[in-house]
Amino acid sequence: MNTTTFNHPVHETNTGYMETFTGKQVSYLNPKPDQISLVDIAKGLSNEARFAGQLVDHYSVAQHTLLVWYLAPARLKPLALLHDAAEAYLKDIPKPLKNIIAEVYKPIELAFETVIFSKYKVSVEDMEELKIYDNQATEIEADYFRRGKLAMIQKFYEINEKVPLNRPYDQLLSLLRSEFSTYDFN
Repeated sequence: MNTTTFNHPVHETNTGYMETFTGKQVSYLNPKPDQISLVDIAKGLSNEARFAGQLVDHYSVAQHTLLVWYLAPARLKPLALLHDAAEAYLKDIPKPLKNIIAEVYKPIELAFETVIFSKYKVSVEDMEELKIYDNQATEIEADYFRRGKLAMIQKFYEINEKVPLNRPYDQLLSLLRSEFSTYDFN
């Protein structure tokens, strides 16, 4: 039997806190605006795989966010950039699993969305309309990854023309900085 004691802070999982890329301590039980950072959102979403990572190549939530942003009309673009921001802290959970654990997961997700949308003054009332573009992006992604249709590749050529950076993290962070320039990035 292993009786090793781990004293490193990374093993303190009973506190309800996680440490982010920028070093912030974020509470899963009670997230606060000062715990949220656009840099952490961009980093978390760029590292988080869509479709539970069950694809030939890595495809991130940041790339999905860029596609939703591209498809959405101008007035919904700020919301498009943050529509999955909670997943930077909570992971992109596949819909079937999210439905199974909804009783526990949904209140936590809602708390993060409320804090993020409130901090960056994005209207949650428009989420239903944005869902049209979110679903459209998901269909384009599924058609590409599951059926070999190339429409998504064209969209990313067009996105790269608008945001000429070579990594999704840089592209998303650039758009977040542009859209939310009056906020602290750390």
